[in-house]
Amino acid sequence: EYDPGRAELYLWRGLALHTEKKVEQAECDYSRALGLDTSHLPACGDLVKMPTDGLNSLTSEQEMQARTALGWIKFGEKKDEIALNFFQTAISAISAPASSPQPWIGLGNVYYRMEEFGEAAKAGEQALRLDEYNLAALILTSSAHWKLGGLTEGAAICQHYEAAFKSLNVATQVEG
Repeated sequence: EYDPGRAELYLWRGLALHTEKKVEQAECDYSRALGLDTSHLPACGDLVKMPTDGLNSLTSEQEMQARTALGWIKFGEKKDEIALNFFQTAISAISAPASSPQPWIGLGNVYYRMEEFGEAAKAGEQALRLDEYNLAALILTSSAHWKLGGLTEGAAICQHYEAAFKSLNVATQVEG
């Protein structure tokens, strides 16, 4: 049965809007799903509002998704401190073992842009523990190690990247 007071409906609509590149509107829905104040977000007035009374809380996985999405929005706006906060809170929202490398990749990208390459490498390594063939995590981690002067570590990760690329290529040929 449809319940317009469910927080996950905001999350799902936010994900759909984000996919459609309606970033400002998606930001409103992600914020609403998390129960954050949206009065400062101009696009929020343009959306059909769902009731906010008694919103059911999101699961930790859904909260991680919403915070990660907001982190990427702020990263795209070059608001690194805000993006960093969203990625960090996304990671802390996970109550079970993490399944998605996305908050770690986002966190690492913010650290990389802030030229904190050691922190970027740590975040990338954590993302690789969750998904060893994630190309974004491989590139982030190897680049951070390279910036730190760790050519051996960067080269080893690049070799892993090459293996990942080859396995992706084989998989697409089999499926295609």
